[in-house]
Parts: sequence; C-alpha cells; structure tokens
Amino acid sequence: MAVSLSKGGNVSLTKEAPGLTAVTVGLGWDVRTTT
Repeated sequence: MAVSLSKGGNVSLTKEAPGLTAVTVGLGWDVRTTT
C-alpha cells in the first residue's frame, strides 16, 4: 500500500489500513538550484 501526501495534507491510517502493524517511511526531495 502506498499513500502520497501533499503539503498540508493528512490521512487516517486507521481507516486506510486497519490491520497495519508496521510502517516504512521514505522521504525524498529535489535540491534547489540557486544562481
């Protein structure tokens, strides 16, 4: 199961996956280029 959130978003994992026993979180971002 994958859940995508945008800034300010939220999700209820209790509703989305009631049998959930473990969570893996991955974070990523793009480096801002300055000129």
